[in-house]
Amino acid sequence: MKEHRFNDLRRAGAKGHIRPTTPPKAIKETETMSNILPQQQLLLELLVMSGKTAIATSDRNTILWRTLGECEDVGWLTMEKGIAGYEAAEITDAGRAVLKGAM
Repeated sequence: MKEHRFNDLRRAGAKGHIRPTTPPKAIKETETMSNILPQQQLLLELLVMSGKTAIATSDRNTILWRTLGECEDVGWLTMEKGIAGYEAAEITDAGRAVLKGAM
């Protein structure tokens, strides 16, 4: 509670008025499409169209790898070791269900 109050004080307006803040909501596996980031939606749609896809591991400091990790963390895709320098990404049933929720 004190942490939220501190955040409220930091966000106070010029005259010292406190603007209400809402703590961020945790991501759940059952999130609807409206809660998926655009890059996550794009990645999942690509995996639906392409099937299992090989991804180069040469540079993991990219938006692609961050998005892969986010989707894997909530169970929307799986990653497995491929040939040297590549990993394979594949969409899961939960990932397909999230995409169907938008239609």
